[in-house]
Parts: sequence; C-alpha cells; structure tokens
Amino acid sequence: MQLTRNAVKKPTETLQELAKDVEMPSHLAFVECPRETREILPLQYFIDGIRCPEIEKALRMADVKDLKSSSMYAVKFEAAQQAARRDRHPVRAAHIQQPVDQMTAHLDDLTRKLNALTRNTGDKKPTVKCWNCCAERHIRRNCRTPQGTDVKTEPIKKEGN
Repeated sequence: MQLTRNAVKKPTETLQELAKDVEMPSHLAFVECPRETREILPLQYFIDGIRCPEIEKALRMADVKDLKSSSMYAVKFEAAQQAARRDRHPVRAAHIQQPVDQMTAHLDDLTRKLNALTRNTGDKKPTVKCWNCCAERHIRRNCRTPQGTDVKTEPIKKEGN
C-alpha cells in the first residue's frame, strides 16, 4: 500500500506507465475490498502521482470514474498542452554568419604575406665574415689563423729606423 500512495511520475515516465505502476499494487493490496473501491483508490493515487498541477487539476475537474478513462484523458490533455506550448513561441529570424568568407579572406591575406616574404629573401645565403681574420666564407670558430695573431691590422712600419 505504501508503494501506491507514494507513486509519483518520474520525468522520463509516461502517463500510461504511471497508471500501470499504480494499478497493479493497488489491486493486490485491496483484494478484499469491493470492485468500486478497487477502481476509485488507484484513480486517486494516479491523480496524486501526476507532477504537472495543470493536468492534475483538469483530471479532478473532469470527474472521471475509472483509471483507464483518467489516463486517456490525461494523455489527451498533455498532448494538447504540448501543442499549445509550441504555438506560444514563434520561430524567430535567424542571422547566419558567413565564417567561410572571413576565413577565405584571412587565408588570402596570409598567402600574400608569405609570398612577399619569400620574394624578399630569395635563395641567396648571406655571406659570412670571420671576425678573426676578416676573410669571407668562414666563421671565427673554423678559422685556420691562430687567434693570438692580429691579422686584421697591418703592422705600421716606422720610417727612419
């Protein structure tokens, strides 16, 4: 009896499933009661288990006599309610951006910049100059001239000695 009294519609559960969940335990719990009582009690538990107050109120106002007719009425009312919800919110105009055009323009800009950079550099390698002997085409680390010698400046010859 506790199961039927606490039966509440879950968000994923349909109204027909709730009616079955209420009907079976109540028939087992009230076997000795008269038929009319066995129909009224599951009906009351079904109405109490519906979460939507509007559907619950509509079922109470409809004065339904048994569980089957109440579940049919609840399903019809729920369908009408959902159809009315769709009509309340009209479809608004959507603004569609064109990201493809922006990306294409950005890609073209990057391509132009890359072409300009390759034109300026060319395939020429810069000439390197040794800081030790001032010769071109090698660096100080690979220089054959000893580092202690001063090859950069020519010795000044004094006249008169």
